[in-house]
Amino acid sequence: MPQVLLSKQEIEALPIAELKQYLQNVNRDDLKAVLESLDRPTLKVALESMDKPTLKVGLEVIDRPTLKIGLEMINKPTLKVGLEVIDRPTLKVAFERIDRATLWAALDVIDVATQEAGREVVDASTLAEIDKYLGGGAPPLDSRISATESIPRIQKKLGEILGALAIGNDGNVDVRAEFRPPQTIYYNAKIRCRHKDMQVVVYSATITVDGNLDISNPSSVKNTKICVDLPQKFGQACVTLEQLYTLIAAIA
Repeated sequence: MPQVLLSKQEIEALPIAELKQYLQNVNRDDLKAVLESLDRPTLKVALESMDKPTLKVGLEVIDRPTLKIGLEMINKPTLKVGLEVIDRPTLKVAFERIDRATLWAALDVIDVATQEAGREVVDASTLAEIDKYLGGGAPPLDSRISATESIPRIQKKLGEILGALAIGNDGNVDVRAEFRPPQTIYYNAKIRCRHKDMQVVVYSATITVDGNLDISNPSSVKNTKICVDLPQKFGQACVTLEQLYTLIAAIA
């Protein structure tokens, strides 16, 4: 019997086990449509819950923007499995489009065969960055910038990272950052979790998080994790600030 297709809202409301089962049973075209329609938190959960065959198909069929978003959000075990099973054309797109922090994380966890496959298919600039990183050098930087100049970039990237925690179809994030001499960037973010159904507010909560980024030790950012308690049944969710590494490392 063909899989009964659910609406976007119904899919996003599924418990993880049911979501996994649903995605395993839809056909290739429907899997593409489903994954491309999901909000970021559900996309992350979907990819991380998939078995290996479904993950392979999912990553190979979704469009490039969704592939980039998905790979930059998922945890390292799923990133490793996903990159090691996808075909070479998708691996090329993945390596060339993901941000540098995710690329460094990928190179740290994937097997040597996948590293070599990636090196064989990527463009020259990405290959140079991969070889520099694997050779032990710091991630390549286009230029050095001042801490003050870095603030808009850091605010934007923090908004993208913390956006994964702003669940619901009306969720959003407001981030403020400022340089505090001599070696600190302070950030404060309001994460709004809000979902509406037919103009009825199903849940609404605002979570405030703040912290400091140590300019003198960019590598410390890789291990920084932000966890929040989400409203209703969603429990706790976490994101890491690893994607900020290249921005912090670029500060003169």
